Amino acid sequence: MLQAYNCDKTKPGEKRVEPDPAEKQIYRPDYVLHHFVHYSLATEFSVLNKNDTIKSGFKWNYKAIDPLSRFSNEGTEALMLHAKAIGPRETNLWEKACLGNYTGRYACRLGNPFPKNWTGELSDENGIKYNCYMNHKIEDYWASLLRTELKRLTKSEGEDA
Repeated sequence: MLQAYNCDKTKPGEKRVEPDPAEKQIYRPDYVLHHFVHYSLATEFSVLNKNDTIKSGFKWNYKAIDPLSRFSNEGTEALMLHAKAIGPRETNLWEKACLGNYTGRYACRLGNPFPKNWTGELSDENGIKYNCYMNHKIEDYWASLLRTELKRLTKSEGEDA
């Protein structure tokens, strides 16, 4: 799972210009009053009425834009890998839709990350277009650490038998 989903639309550390409903959020546990998966549906701020918002020193806004939220630094503070299911219909015609020269109406839903030392080519040696960015900290540090730990656990279980 860790490596299979290590392919994001934005480069690690960069943020999209347009809002993203699936943006990763990390809060203090006591600040979030209700969660759904990793979405904060209700925070201490979002449940304030107009008077309480103004009393707290904030400007009232119907959209409940949380002035206490910010983007975290994925390199030094926190990183969340967003794993999601892809149904069979979402991979329809992937052999065509993922080609660099494809201009049809199907979208390529399979990730093919740009190489670490990308030199400008749009597709790999098989003609599959690059469409996402790998977080190399996940690949080089976390996946390596996980493999090492799994080997250690497997070895210790073998010794117990």
